[in-house]
Amino acid sequence: MTGEINGVIGTHNDSCESIAISLNQPIACSAGIDSKINVYDLTNFTLRLTVQVGQFGGFTKLFWSKFYLNCLVAASTLGDVNVIDPRSGQILKTIKGHVAAINDITEF
Repeated sequence: MTGEINGVIGTHNDSCESIAISLNQPIACSAGIDSKINVYDLTNFTLRLTVQVGQFGGFTKLFWSKFYLNCLVAASTLGDVNVIDPRSGQILKTIKGHVAAINDITEF
């Protein structure tokens, strides 16, 4: 890596629990307890969009999916796992089954 990179990612109303940086595109995403996922453009460190899933709960883990191309997988404090398209903010799939927070998840 050449040069110094200065910018801010992870702006949340509450704690930022996870940050995922894309290996394929200049995008970083942050997930917080405030139930928001922020999508940032790393070319100029600007906020592209915010995805909010419900009013309650938050996100504990975030990563880029190997199975769902260019999509994020986010585990929540509500026990759900969401597959999210960070380009549109659309939730493509919600996997339910737990009754309490999911603190960690294996990448898929």
